[in-house]
Amino acid sequence: MDRNQTTAAAGEVTPVTPPVTWISHVLVPLTQNIVGGVAVTGLGCIAVQAITGEVTQAALMWCALAGGVVTCVITVLRFFGDDFGLYRAAYNAGRRSRDAQIAALQLQLSEAQDAASLGDAAPSATVGKRQEMARAAHAHARLIIKVAFAGDSISRAAMQDRGIGQRDWERAMALCRAAGVLDEQGRLTPRITPKQALEGVAQLVAKDGQRLADGKFTPGWW
Repeated sequence: MDRNQTTAAAGEVTPVTPPVTWISHVLVPLTQNIVGGVAVTGLGCIAVQAITGEVTQAALMWCALAGGVVTCVITVLRFFGDDFGLYRAAYNAGRRSRDAQIAALQLQLSEAQDAASLGDAAPSATVGKRQEMARAAHAHARLIIKVAFAGDSISRAAMQDRGIGQRDWERAMALCRAAGVLDEQGRLTPRITPKQALEGVAQLVAKDGQRLADGKFTPGWW
């Protein structure tokens, strides 16, 4: 072995762990705690003496009680400190796990709410189809109004000859009734003008058309 190796070997000191004995790990710490409690009792008596001029039996009892409490608290903390540390670490780990679970549940709830919101809205293709049906009903209702004010029949057969199918005719007639243009028998409302009739139908279609994107909404004249 050369000089460098010898120096390195000499410099490496293996730490020596003292053996665990009852005296070093129980008796000595307990004695220190008792001495600390006695010191607290003595300081208390000195303070009482300085303030009142005498130490009564009651004051001595309270000072001894304070010293005993200090001794017990220090003993518990000293002998069970590791256990308290383990309990605290376990509590913190459980709290972190709980926080993660709560965050995951909140995320799932948010996703479910978003899915429910999307589910209430109709797909774009369906919205386009509903809007097209509303425009067709508006056009057919305008034609029915013009024919009615011209004095011609607006029956299903008569309007079918003008290119309006049965279902389209039913929807257009329902639109005219909802707008107050026709009564339940399909006759023009008394004292209504063509302008009022056309404006009433247009306003109703515009009002209901704004809600067609809601898949749950269906106009009363649909």
